[in-house]
Amino acid sequence: MIFSQIGLLIAALKWLIGLVSLSFALLLVGLICLIMSSEPVASTEPQIIDYPIQTVKSVAVLTPALKKGKLLFATNCETCHEISVARVVGPGLLG
Repeated sequence: MIFSQIGLLIAALKWLIGLVSLSFALLLVGLICLIMSSEPVASTEPQIIDYPIQTVKSVAVLTPALKKGKLLFATNCETCHEISVARVVGPGLLG
C-alpha cells in the first residue's frame, strides 16, 4: 500500500516537473520573440521627400538629343510622373 502511494507521488512529481519545464521553455521562447520584435522594422511605405518648389527652366532650342529625350519621356514616363513634387502614380520628378 505504501509503495502504491509512493508510485502515485512519483508520477505526480514527474508530471509537475514536466509542466514546470514546459512553462520555462514557453517563457524563454516568449522572451526571445519579444527581443526580436523590439528591433526597428524597415517601413514598407516609401519615404516622401518634400523638395522646395522650383521652376523648370525652358529650353529655347531643342537639339536632336533633347527632342529624343522629350519623346522618350512623353512615351514612357509622363503617364505616371509629373515634373513637380506631386505624386501621380509614381513620384514627382522635381528635385
